Formats: sequence, structure tokens, C-alpha cells
Amino acid sequence: MKIRYTDYAPNPTLRGTETHLPAHRAQPLIDSGIAVEVKYTSYVERLTAEPGGMLTPDPDFVVGAQYSVHERMFGSVLIGHAYVTRRSGTETVFFDKLEAIPSDCPKNVVIRFLTLNAVGDPEVLAEKRIQEHYRQEAAAQKQNDAETGAAVAKYGVGVLKHE
Repeated sequence: MKIRYTDYAPNPTLRGTETHLPAHRAQPLIDSGIAVEVKYTSYVERLTAEPGGMLTPDPDFVVGAQYSVHERMFGSVLIGHAYVTRRSGTETVFFDKLEAIPSDCPKNVVIRFLTLNAVGDPEVLAEKRIQEHYRQEAAAQKQNDAETGAAVAKYGVGVLKHE
């Protein structure tokens, strides 16, 4: 952004001079009255005046396609399924089925995805049983909370269930 310092600039040597600053640095000076924005006469003037380093690149921009495998976690508990992500440019796409994964996905990513979603692996089956137990406990707790909330709303008193 091209700016011209006004008579209110704290540094007397800057008063009346023009300079180029990134927009995030120039805007506070403009808002405080220290500088005014100087409009470019054309787009070509703007491109030649501002060096390429002034433009801030998007930190999430990915060149090409980047694939990765992630395990679904709830806190520190593995939920039991994996998914593949593909980042291209600023877009992120999630795939949770083998048929949906694009053909240009690297083989090691597909193998890792299949390993994490293995059905016959005893460790995976044991982990899935533990997770199912956690899900059942969570459902029971939710039901108990709902019954307690209903009792409090109706009677103004909490009711505890003992099993």
C-alpha cells in the first residue's frame, strides 16, 4: 500500500514523504491521521511499486496434493476408524472409505489407512470392545442425567438411581 505521511507524523523527516508498506502496517497510520493512502494510477504501477515480499502468502496453501492418514480420537481414546485427508491449495477433503480415496493417493497412505481400519487384528478388536463399553457407559450416563434433570424440573430435587 502506498502512503504519504502528513504533517502529524511524529518524525519530522517523514512529513510529506511517500513510501510503500504492507496493508496491515499502513492502515493504523492512516486511521490515526499520521498518513494518507495514495491511490495508484493503474494496476501495473501497483505491481511494479510493491516488491513481491510485501504480499503475504496464505500459510495454509499447499502446492500439489498432500495426503495424510489420521486416527479418530476422542480425548486420548482411539475411536477405531481412520480417515485420509487430501490437501490441495487451500482445500482439505476427508475420505473415510477405501473406494472414495483417489487413485493418485500414495500407496503407503492407503496401506496405513487399511492397517488402522483392520477388522481381523486382535488388538483392534479389543480396542473396539473397550470403545463400545465406553459408548454404553456414556449413553447410560446421558440417560441418568436426563432422568435427574426431569426430576429436578418436576420436583425441584435430584433423584439418584442406585443399581
